[in-house]
Amino acid sequence: MHQQEYIIYLLKEHGLHQCNPVSLSMDPVFSFGQDTDIYPQINNLLSKYCKLMGELLYLTMYTCPDIALAIMKLSQHNAHPKPHHYTATKQVLHYLFSTLSYCVHYRGKNTDITIHGFSDADWATSPEDYVSITGYVWYYYSSPISHAAKKQATQALSSAEAEYMVLTGAIQDGLWIKSFYSVYSPSQILC
Repeated sequence: MHQQEYIIYLLKEHGLHQCNPVSLSMDPVFSFGQDTDIYPQINNLLSKYCKLMGELLYLTMYTCPDIALAIMKLSQHNAHPKPHHYTATKQVLHYLFSTLSYCVHYRGKNTDITIHGFSDADWATSPEDYVSITGYVWYYYSSPISHAAKKQATQALSSAEAEYMVLTGAIQDGLWIKSFYSVYSPSQILC
């Protein structure tokens, strides 16, 4: 599954159909640019930002889980975006241009059909409130079927506690997936 046509549409809509590709969806050091950067004034910034965030969230949900963390960080500014937030969303579009050929591939019946997942948390890296970020992904037929990237509900007092919090969320999601697949056989689901 891929959404190349939709990504190309977004790039053209925002004037980035011939942009420079980048290797990261968001700069880890200067997520929203540096303090010395100068940004142009943008008319209707709130509506443009929210529209672009909705379009990127749609991609994140279905075929681009690799931008989930960037979209999670950017969506925290939907109520009061600044020009540097809008520029950071365009960085995500540059990244999507460089990964245009990526897709989610669900393999046939001879593939390992076990459900397995991965989780991770960073400890207190959000400079605003020092809350940890949770991330996990579940795979079936060697392809992602569920993923999340979000701030944890409470502050973790240690990196071990942050990891336990992410495991709790990941296992809750995994138990739901297991119960779903116990009700429906794979032949009913993957027709």
